[in-house]
Amino acid sequence: MKSIVVIGGGRISLLHLKSYAKLSARLKIRIAYLVEPNDQNAAFWMSLYQELFPASEKPAWVRVVTAVGDLENYISDLCVPNHIHYSMAAAVSALGCRDIILEKPSVTNMDELAGLSRLKANIFLQENYIHSDVVKSVEKIMHLYNIRVNNMRFVFSKDRTRDSAEGRGFTGHEAPHNFMVELPHSIALAYYFLGQGNCTYAATKNMILCDRILPKHGEGTIIFSHKGVLSSHYSNLQQESRERFITVSGEDIRGVKFKIQGEFAKISDDLIGKVDLYREGQLLHSERMLDDSLTNSLYSILDADSPCNFSFLYASTKHIFEAIQYEEYQEASEKFENQLGRS
Repeated sequence: MKSIVVIGGGRISLLHLKSYAKLSARLKIRIAYLVEPNDQNAAFWMSLYQELFPASEKPAWVRVVTAVGDLENYISDLCVPNHIHYSMAAAVSALGCRDIILEKPSVTNMDELAGLSRLKANIFLQENYIHSDVVKSVEKIMHLYNIRVNNMRFVFSKDRTRDSAEGRGFTGHEAPHNFMVELPHSIALAYYFLGQGNCTYAATKNMILCDRILPKHGEGTIIFSHKGVLSSHYSNLQQESRERFITVSGEDIRGVKFKIQGEFAKISDDLIGKVDLYREGQLLHSERMLDDSLTNSLYSILDADSPCNFSFLYASTKHIFEAIQYEEYQEASEKFENQLGRS
């Protein structure tokens, strides 16, 4: 029996709770504690728990994780804002927890990433998209037709203006960098498919909300070179329609051109993905599928034989900060050149 302490009672925690309900038929799990300081969040979470687990005893509710005590025999599922991921991971590790589940992006800087590697705990990355059935279908097609990849394009866009106006995910009054919102998922996918890459381009645009400017929060573009194979990543956080897809372009050994378009499920209540295969511009195959990637991801972590995936977390997260540093370097270089031109 796996005993879980859920830390945080917000939106992410509610999504995890729904997946735990689906997994309860396949795995022996129990949610022992909810750690949530906000009374309203906790009450809503508990009502959903009772709806999903009507025959089970409710988890104990505490406001701070230290109230749980020794965590040696528990898995800690951290459903908290990104800027407190590391401090919370360190706190539960200090209480003896040996298995910690983290969402992406896992940390806010390289120092925290290095700190995670020093914790005496198994750090599991909860990354939906590498466990997506859309990704499995794309991989299957690539192998079936022996496609050599020339480039991959990722688009992860949505309308985040309401969340941003309410300060969701902010550190104080500072909005998260665009690269830290949606693009961590696509960067993880690029690393999964293509391995390590070098950043060759990175740029962002501000988000404008009425008369308020949120620097580097609105749009973002990154390009990596993976030993000559390019992956491009784009995110627009002011786009009205939610859009998440991957496009793989390549050719077989005869030079026949292929394109695979994979569309991920758009919303949690409509978990339908789609994959289209084109050969020389003509649609060859189209498939729709259930794409409950969150449940698949949590299953991969809670399954008794699953290894810790910290090396993947570390490498793919490092790429995010490399892209941010690349943009900062480019901006500093342009500023310096402009100053030289005026002198």
